[in-house]
Amino acid sequence: MMKHLSRRWAIAPLYAALFAASTQVSAANNAIELNVAQPPLSNPAILVKDGRILITRGGTYRLTGQSDNGQIWVNTGDEKVTLQLDNIQLSNAYGSALYIEEAGDVDVELVPNSNNRFEDHNHSAEKEGEAKQNAPIYSKADLKITGAPQATLTVVGRYKDGIVSKDDLDIRRANISIETVDDGLYGQDSVDIRDSKILIKAGDDGIKADNEEREDKGFVHIEGSDIQIFAKDDGIKGVRKVDIYSGNIRVEESYEGIESRNITIHGGDIFVKAEDDAVNISDGSGANEPNFGERVKGFFKGGERGEHPEGEMGERPPRGERPEGQPGERPPHGGGKAKVDGIMTILGGRTHIQSGGDGFDSNGDAMMSGGELFIEGPTSGRDGYIDVDGFFKLTGGRLFAMGSAGMAQAPSDDSTQPVIQINLESTYAKGAMVTITNTESNQVFEQVMPMDFQSFTVSEPEFTLGQTYQVQINGEDITTVTLDTVITRFGNAGRGGPRGERGEKKGWW
Repeated sequence: MMKHLSRRWAIAPLYAALFAASTQVSAANNAIELNVAQPPLSNPAILVKDGRILITRGGTYRLTGQSDNGQIWVNTGDEKVTLQLDNIQLSNAYGSALYIEEAGDVDVELVPNSNNRFEDHNHSAEKEGEAKQNAPIYSKADLKITGAPQATLTVVGRYKDGIVSKDDLDIRRANISIETVDDGLYGQDSVDIRDSKILIKAGDDGIKADNEEREDKGFVHIEGSDIQIFAKDDGIKGVRKVDIYSGNIRVEESYEGIESRNITIHGGDIFVKAEDDAVNISDGSGANEPNFGERVKGFFKGGERGEHPEGEMGERPPRGERPEGQPGERPPHGGGKAKVDGIMTILGGRTHIQSGGDGFDSNGDAMMSGGELFIEGPTSGRDGYIDVDGFFKLTGGRLFAMGSAGMAQAPSDDSTQPVIQINLESTYAKGAMVTITNTESNQVFEQVMPMDFQSFTVSEPEFTLGQTYQVQINGEDITTVTLDTVITRFGNAGRGGPRGERGEKKGWW
């Protein structure tokens, strides 16, 4: 009994702030507003029970105040709810700070000039018989978060995830910061982000949608947004589709950067840094990935990465021991993996990749018709800066990829824009200058290399079939090639020690 009272008193400051203005029901539109008209508990739509604020009817609620241990619980059946966040600071030690058990749709609106914060704790000892709540903001209904001028939302997930919707998760014009032990943004059906600014530090995946049962779900859509992600596993994962239309997307840290069955870059400025494969077409099951054993730790000090409650977020493939071989090496390519019915498509934008494993990796097909693709690939001879199991048809845009020569791959022969691939006998050092000139001594390509390399592949719209080009590194003639075919290769795969002097920083990237 005393414990019950202590929890109720713990959220009294929130009650005071939330209900100081009391409540009133407008019968005209069934909206529920907080104002100064009536005592706080006279509204049957709002209850206080077991240390929680329960919202039981649809309408609009304005939330403000602070509590170190409280919860807002929404259960309105199929009625729509709008929650207006006006400088609310809410933490819960026993579950979600905002828990939406059932509602038609839920709109969370940030009030202009407000700073809002939701936080949970390592509440592994959940109440028996209660629903799993693994995020500070957890919704079983469609959830839409809309920002406002000079308004922020901070979410700290010390137990598992950050913001969760078991249906669709939409974010519009919002400024959101998330730090979490497990996934940052999770929409089981979809995650749709537009015109927003988001920072994610995640102990597992940064952004994820993983509904495999419906053909029209399991997608991530990003448009007009500034997103920065630090993730210990995937940066962005949509099991069926990832579309990036515009904005500034930076996956600063990840094990695998962007992963889906279908990835389309329509535009935007995109940077992906990955310990393993950077941009990856897979079937989403993990069957195409080697098993490296447990590798991920949460961002919070002393905390192991939490597992999802059984049945809540789907099973992950088991992680076992590292395959045989030297540290950092992977099993040979083609080792029994099946080709995926998926495609990587580059239509526009600027995409910059840095990968420890495969850079531009499709277990299906790939196409590029525009934009710029700059790949700093692996130094391991068992990975490639381009690794496409099916076709890679290049018809336009600018492509430059560099790295080791052991698994070097170029676009496929059905491409229409000429490609030059150079495989060297020895490795050149970071800082070497690569130039390509035509027979009239006009320079058509120049790049200071940002990494050690033994191979590079380049395609420019200026390349012309039938023309002859001279390739130089640090002013030294490497070869002269005539583009008799769409794909022109020089040299074989090989390994060697560093070579070459560091040049001045130049290039189209």
